[in-house]
Amino acid sequence: MKKVMMLLILLSCFVMGGYAQKNSKCGLITVTVPDSWKTQNPDVGTLGKMLMLMDSDRPSYVYSLTEYHLEVDDLDYAMASLIRNNQSAFYKGAVWGKTEKTQLDGYDALKMDFTNYIFGEKHLCTVYCLINGSTTDVILFMRKDGKPNIFASTLKTIKIAEDVLPNNSISARQELKNIHDGMVKSSGFGKDLGDGITLNNMDVSDTEDVVIYEFGIQDIEDINKISKEKKDAYAQRIRFGILNVLNKLKSNFKALGRCIDEGYDVKVIIQDKKKDEVCVLRFKNAELLSSFEE
Repeated sequence: MKKVMMLLILLSCFVMGGYAQKNSKCGLITVTVPDSWKTQNPDVGTLGKMLMLMDSDRPSYVYSLTEYHLEVDDLDYAMASLIRNNQSAFYKGAVWGKTEKTQLDGYDALKMDFTNYIFGEKHLCTVYCLINGSTTDVILFMRKDGKPNIFASTLKTIKIAEDVLPNNSISARQELKNIHDGMVKSSGFGKDLGDGITLNNMDVSDTEDVVIYEFGIQDIEDINKISKEKKDAYAQRIRFGILNVLNKLKSNFKALGRCIDEGYDVKVIIQDKKKDEVCVLRFKNAELLSSFEE
């Protein structure tokens, strides 16, 4: 009987990759994987930290841990902006499943299953998104279609240390700059904000206290076919709607809120589908504050 039990234990250890395990860390996130797994640290610039874990050079399993140095209030917004609208190879072209509320190591989180073709092969994926103080964490598990699902056992090893660093340890201007540079380097812009509006760029002026947004309006095909009078009328007509978009961004995206609270104005460049300029809207800080308080 003892020999049978020992055989079962050895078999279990072989399936899980042997006794040798290692703790791998990405910022405040720690996970335990077999010691033979390979690690990579893709460069995401100032946007945060990323760790990839793979079972081999031609992996059947790929785990991705990302700690974004991005403070948001709303998990749905984080899931949409960091995952659904992410243009990296892991997410672009994915077939999304339903979003579910869950918990991960005691933190409220959103979970979503999806499928995607990665490295030319179909993968079954599960992603978790959670907010940890001034950081937003994304934990992604991917396996080749047909391979056993070992996500549940790995998930039990996830540990997330509490973010105890003081918020706003850098200036609002530098935070926006870091986010801009990180997005350009990692997934780029072109994110869908809803209602046919895309975020083509977000930056801050080097010489003035002005946040600059470039919004693409997808139902404007070619601005060169529109007269100046119609452009001016269009700018007045959409001004209130753009204020609402900024208000939503301020609520979910704390870097913008910090800038506005510190007296920054906002300049919004409206572009057509080809990214040609339609008009420029300027919002003084007092107008922004009074509008957001209503």
